[in-house]
Amino acid sequence: FRSKMTRSALLFLCLSVLALVQGRVPKPASETWLQIEFDFSSTEATEDGYTATDTINSYLSSSQLKWLRYYKVLISPDGGPAPMRVAHMAFQNISHWAAFEQEHLTRTYALHDYFFINSRRTVMRMLRDPHDFPIRDGTDQNPGGWVYMITYGVGDDESKADFNKQWNRLAPFFGREAHKSVGFLNRQEFTTGELSKSAQFVMMYEFTDLPAMEALMFGKTFTSIVETLKPLCTHWATTILSPGDHAGMYFPGAAAEKKGEETSAPQSNE
Repeated sequence: FRSKMTRSALLFLCLSVLALVQGRVPKPASETWLQIEFDFSSTEATEDGYTATDTINSYLSSSQLKWLRYYKVLISPDGGPAPMRVAHMAFQNISHWAAFEQEHLTRTYALHDYFFINSRRTVMRMLRDPHDFPIRDGTDQNPGGWVYMITYGVGDDESKADFNKQWNRLAPFFGREAHKSVGFLNRQEFTTGELSKSAQFVMMYEFTDLPAMEALMFGKTFTSIVETLKPLCTHWATTILSPGDHAGMYFPGAAAEKKGEETSAPQSNE
């Protein structure tokens, strides 16, 4: 246990230094995210001295990567066995992600062959949210990193139409409650539909702390929304992410936007 804790801290030590030197990275409107779920293996270094940190450093130097963020899983979906760490990596679009993967293929294989186990990798394309939810940045003292994440799938066209009708009816009520919550940071939605039949969509709600999340996501309004939407879905699973070793900070890649630079607009789901 101590070995894994130490390795986790060492792996992201270089990231914390970069975050302190370059400043906290505001949440950009990235079009494509790579989600990596994983646990640590017992290997700390290969025989020739290669470590997981070597791969992470290479990732951050890539001109394709905007930022990387790291979480630990607090509640796993369906309560079954699941990787207990999650990383999100942001790219301008799917082409930038593909170029990144090509550039780092050997290092990525090394990361998963030697240092990560039980890993899953998912590409998610961001969707434009037409509803009025707050879009807030965390602070340097409290950057957030408490994420309520729902993966869901909807069946035939009739079910999708019914789902959209109900969500469009209920979302304004929930959005107003989110505006009143000082601990609510943002809501984001993604599609994995090109790659997955069951978990076609991902919704994420981020908060500054767990009490703020509990008050909103376990409150009467959202409970009612879940009771309405879940029966329309073929798949519904909830994961709660907590800040990782560096408290929800963003670690900038070489493609991180400079202050004042415009980001690309998310793709619409219309």
